[in-house]
Amino acid sequence: MSTTERPLFPLGTVLYPGGHLPLRIFEPRYLEMVSQSMREQSPFVIVPIRSGIEVGQIPDIYQQGVLATIIDWDQGEDGLLAVTIEGSERVAISEPREGERLLMHGTTEPIEESSLDDQVSPANSYLIELLAQLPAVQQSSSEVEQETQSATWLAYRLAEHLPMPLATKYEVLCAGSGANKLDLVSQWVAAMVKEQR
Repeated sequence: MSTTERPLFPLGTVLYPGGHLPLRIFEPRYLEMVSQSMREQSPFVIVPIRSGIEVGQIPDIYQQGVLATIIDWDQGEDGLLAVTIEGSERVAISEPREGERLLMHGTTEPIEESSLDDQVSPANSYLIELLAQLPAVQQSSSEVEQETQSATWLAYRLAEHLPMPLATKYEVLCAGSGANKLDLVSQWVAAMVKEQR
């Protein structure tokens, strides 16, 4: 697969393929990055932070991220730029480095999602109903029913809406198959239910 040099946007969260994320942009380095992305219609990479903070310094980042495209933007009343991004595909990140104005860049390579073992197992079918019950889920019930045939899609949608620790969300992103991703979500849900009893 071919590699591409791309700007990196480290965040304390995980963007998943097919997911949407609202951002408020105020740092000059990211205002410039977002402006260039909109001008050139080129994606950047949302990459989770392993340690450190989002603002003002270069954090330690994980080795996988997701390509992000700006699908909406607005100037807020406070003067900050508000954008909504959509995740497309997973990428492996190598040679992350600091560029001008503390903006990180890295060499990225696409990671294909496995089409094998992507069915929702009977043991995990309860997660379809759980997703439909989450207030933040905006899909209609028919869309959810259609999409949840994919374990990968279901795992990603649950992981982005459930209050999992960042490390667990990242583990779901990196798992090799849809079944493995969904098993991780199911294990976390089971642990939370047990904790609340």
